[in-house]
Amino acid sequence: MHSCALDNLSLGRAHLLQTITAGSPDYSKSEGYLNQAVTGLREAGYQDDLARGLLARAALYRVQENFAAAWEDLSEAQEIAERGEMGLHLADFHLEACRLHLAQHKAGESFVPESLGAKTISPVPKNHLEAAKAHLKIAKEKINKMGYHRRDPEVEELQLQIANYK
Repeated sequence: MHSCALDNLSLGRAHLLQTITAGSPDYSKSEGYLNQAVTGLREAGYQDDLARGLLARAALYRVQENFAAAWEDLSEAQEIAERGEMGLHLADFHLEACRLHLAQHKAGESFVPESLGAKTISPVPKNHLEAAKAHLKIAKEKINKMGYHRRDPEVEELQLQIANYK
């Protein structure tokens, strides 16, 4: 069961990347695989892999502009990562939270200070762009502290996106 769920996670991520790259609006394959992955990982009880699945599905929901569902998955992934002291997953949480705030900013979504994405930051930001910057700062600190430099290109890309909004 666990290996099938991991296969579904890999396939879901691959289809998501392929769909984004192709500019296609059809995320059904990716959604199917990622939903199966999260269900399977939840049933298997592997919390570290479940966090990975939730982060991937949150990315899918972000590109679909299903922001509420993305925050639900991110919140659960964050809770698992904090409880299990999974620093790499926490860094990934903050990177995805940054992306999600940028997507909400671009979509013109109103900012709710009590939203899931803002509760993790102190002081509470005033808008999505400020929240994105705060999450990116936290992610960079975690990445540098752990030497998780595999994420450096993502950090640089997010810094460029943020700079383009100024």
